[in-house]
Amino acid sequence: MKRTLLVGVCVLSLGAPAAETLCSSSSRDFGASRSDFTLREIERRPRSSVLLIEIRDIGSSVGSAMIIAYMLARLAEERGGYRYLVKVDFRGNPERMLVGFSHTPNVRLQSIDPEPPASAAEVDLDIFGPEFNKSCRGKKQ
Repeated sequence: MKRTLLVGVCVLSLGAPAAETLCSSSSRDFGASRSDFTLREIERRPRSSVLLIEIRDIGSSVGSAMIIAYMLARLAEERGGYRYLVKVDFRGNPERMLVGFSHTPNVRLQSIDPEPPASAAEVDLDIFGPEFNKSCRGKKQ
């Protein structure tokens, strides 16, 4: 009886769909000594992600901006090797960010996310140069 029950539980476990893993990165993962913040993906949509930014200590603005760019590029790579990001800050909530992903430039926001705000900034990840792309996105230059 116990063996049958255990086999039944294993079969049920294997048949259940696995939950999609959401991403999380900390500035500490990148060796930052003056910055202490985390970007956590809290919602995954087909071509966009909603991120929560948890800041404990921002550190230098330039260093923090580069770490955030690195985190977003890693997320774009994980989500499907995307080259272009469309970054949108949520109005009234500076801790949240909507990031859309595209393989081509100048994509209409509505094709990436059904509820985009009126304006957004597109970023071509190739602007950061070959070393950034090699270490972050795994691209050979």
